[in-house]
Order: sequence, then structure tokens, then C-alpha cells
Amino acid sequence: MTSDLQHLAHAVRRAEQRPEFVASVLARYRDAEHVGEEQVASRLGCSEQDYLRLALCRAPRQPSAGDFQQLAAFAGADALALAQIFRRVEALDALRAGAEQVTRSTLLAAREREGEEPGGEDQE
Repeated sequence: MTSDLQHLAHAVRRAEQRPEFVASVLARYRDAEHVGEEQVASRLGCSEQDYLRLALCRAPRQPSAGDFQQLAAFAGADALALAQIFRRVEALDALRAGAEQVTRSTLLAAREREGEEPGGEDQE
């Protein structure tokens, strides 16, 4: 890896921790799919350097087809593959949020029951 690529890769590692960057979406996708950057770059049809440049772009808040086309054009990537990655991560985030909500509701219900007498009456 050249020095320029090393600098880009370092910046991407930092950007992965910030949800406003494409790097964060790509990192969550890699984690979910258990793949590396090389596999994702291949799926997107772009070089390693272009993958890193794409990762450093701002992620659109409400991405549209035009956003994916613009990002893909910038990085020489496949817009459809990029959209599919974003949609997969959105779906996983929604499932995770739903599961967390169910867990919180279950814990809340359990805590409320702890305050009840065996007959269902509240303790005073």
C-alpha cells in the first residue's frame, strides 16, 4: 500500500466511527456480511483507492437514486450495488432497533411485575 493509500485508509478508519460518513455504512455492511474491504470494493466494482475515496464521502441522510448515482460516479462504482449496500444496512439497523425496543419493553414489564404481590395487587 502506498503512502497516499495508507493516509486514506487511516482517515477511513476514523470516519467509520462517525455515522455521517459512507465509511460507517460500509463498515456496518462488512461486519454484517463478514467480508473485508476488498470484497466490498469488488462488489462495488471499484479500485481500492476509489473505495477509500467513496468511504470518505458524506452519507446522504435520506438517500435517493440520484444520491447513489452521484456517489458512484465520484468513485467509479456501481450505483445499484451501492444502493443495495445502503438498503441492507438500513434494514439491519431497523431490525436491531426493533429488537432493542422489544428488549426494553420486556425489561420494563419485568420490573413492573417485581413491584406486584403474588395476587397481582401493588405493594404499598
